[in-house]
Amino acid sequence: MKTLTRKLSRTAITLVLVILAFIAIFRAWVYYTESPWTRDARFSADVVAIAPDVAGLITHVNVHDNQLVQKDQVLFTIDQPRYQKALAEAEADVAYYQVLAQEKRQEAGRRNRLGVQAMSREEIDQANNILQTVLHQLAKAQATRDLAKLDLERTVIRAPADGWVTNLNVYAGEFITRGSTAVALVKKNSFYVQAYMEETKLEGVRPDIVPKSRRSAVTGY
Repeated sequence: MKTLTRKLSRTAITLVLVILAFIAIFRAWVYYTESPWTRDARFSADVVAIAPDVAGLITHVNVHDNQLVQKDQVLFTIDQPRYQKALAEAEADVAYYQVLAQEKRQEAGRRNRLGVQAMSREEIDQANNILQTVLHQLAKAQATRDLAKLDLERTVIRAPADGWVTNLNVYAGEFITRGSTAVALVKKNSFYVQAYMEETKLEGVRPDIVPKSRRSAVTGY
């Protein structure tokens, strides 16, 4: 009787183990065939290539590689005296044409009030034309001043967002040209995983689903 009981127990245990193994294998098969997973994924982030909008000698570099910076923090500065003088010259031109426009406006107004009874139509038209010419010159001078002010402001290169400085390629004393990439900024809170899924596994992908990821590292190099 004991022998029979022992055999039945062994058989039952074996059967339970087989069932558990089958369940485990089945669950693994379902996971790997139906669950949305992939080994082809890339960890990435938004990277901003920063280039100056003006050219000149670099006078100050305020950051170093891999430094965390805040938005609008100064990264480096381009030599400013040339741009300061250009702005001063443009402001002087604006002041000159403002005074000249005021004089020509008064002259044209006086002739228009007197009318053809006191002078010829040609003289009246001439005063009005001169006024329009001076006003156009004033507008051009104001535009030049605004551009000079913008150029001066852009001699100070600032971080466009919070992030980490990388690929810093500027040094004090060297000349940098307009539009040449000087540094890259890895934007903070922009990291993401880009996964390439098989079409047969996209059915399980839904908005707002929380993914799980595991990073593999290569060692020995």
